[in-house]
Amino acid sequence: FNGIDSVIKMSEASVTPAVTIYPQNGRFIERDSLLLEKIGEIEGINHIHSVIQEPIVIKFKGSIRPVVIKGVSPHYIQQTDLQDKIVGGGAYLTSPEGEDAIIAGYGVAADMDLEFRRDNPILLCYPDKNANRASLSALSKIESRLAGIFSYNQEMDNKVMYADYKVGERLLKC
Repeated sequence: FNGIDSVIKMSEASVTPAVTIYPQNGRFIERDSLLLEKIGEIEGINHIHSVIQEPIVIKFKGSIRPVVIKGVSPHYIQQTDLQDKIVGGGAYLTSPEGEDAIIAGYGVAADMDLEFRRDNPILLCYPDKNANRASLSALSKIESRLAGIFSYNQEMDNKVMYADYKVGERLLKC
């Protein structure tokens, strides 16, 4: 009623799509470059991004926390204002050494006490589809490093992490 909700919506407007396409059946859509090209020709379409968004669990130094991972292309960072929202570290999804890197929300980073150190990987965990029980040992894990910390608003800061699209694909294929 005092306009604060408008300020919150504006703060995440560049990373929240105006149009989202979901599959009619199932959870996934195969990326079709010809279809994406056709969609891109529609008047008013500025950018098209394939995003894998899934709930996962992260593990760091013995702490475990659920988050929402957004697997995005490197172009996503340049075409949104994500790099302007970085409050620590950098805005990249692959380290200069070629390692997987993540950009974490401020709340996630603070809660997990994440560090910019190569010797302390962050484990991105997703249920192994071949496992027959629910436990930490039944999770597929990908090691990643902290590249940066962003701050949009409390809701996003407390639950979202960005990773390379290929990391999202690898997690889901486990």
